Amino acid sequence: MSQALSKDYTITYDCGGGSLPVTVYPTSYTVDRAVPVMLPDNPERTGFTFAGWYDNAGCTGTPITAVPAGTVGDVTYYAGWYDNSETVVSGITVRGCAAVKSGVDPYLYSVELPHQLSLAGIVSGDISVTPEKSDAVVSTPATSDGGATWTFIVTGSDPANIKTYTLTAAISANSAPAAVEATKSGGATPVSLDGLTPAVSYSADMSGWFYAQRGYAAYLHDRIRLSLRRRLKCAWAIVHSGRYAYICACPGRRGGRR
Repeated sequence: MSQALSKDYTITYDCGGGSLPVTVYPTSYTVDRAVPVMLPDNPERTGFTFAGWYDNAGCTGTPITAVPAGTVGDVTYYAGWYDNSETVVSGITVRGCAAVKSGVDPYLYSVELPHQLSLAGIVSGDISVTPEKSDAVVSTPATSDGGATWTFIVTGSDPANIKTYTLTAAISANSAPAAVEATKSGGATPVSLDGLTPAVSYSADMSGWFYAQRGYAAYLHDRIRLSLRRRLKCAWAIVHSGRYAYICACPGRRGGRR
């Protein structure tokens, strides 16, 4: 009887498509063990999160963390897994501004908001979260620091398969400067169009413009030199370049100039 109690029984791990890292973990146990034989808690599987060890291949019931007391004989434990794709989000927006992942953490996002907004003015309804799986459930985002940090939970098909996301928000430093008008030549910095993208300074020299002989249409022949070194030829009253419009005053009769 004493020999049976002290006999080594084999522990086999079925990782279900995953693997155990190269480390020391128990591969046997005895009935008369003095301390519990703990099972490893760090199996790995790409795209999945470990859900615990089970004593059946269907991974039903309650996960176990150690060889249960009273166990006798060789045993096999099966790894349960949560599918991470069930809790992945395809997009997060705040007032229409898209959030981006912060670093390598897949559950940490950040968003930069236009300067005209305030963090205190952001409410949970301004945050839109789109999960990749249509049956995933997203909790209402919550903040405890005045809108600078938000957290929400995405739950997969298994209620135990949950992931907590963190979203940090900041107001853009690209405030809108006052518009400055340039005459025949000079420079100006237009306002930031969306409160996020820095405005691009430009320089212009309109001294080379001339008129059509018929007098009712004027043309700007000189090149407007942008800081981006884009060169344009333009006609009539408005010249568009990217986000900005440059207005070139044109006369309605021959010989006029202003």
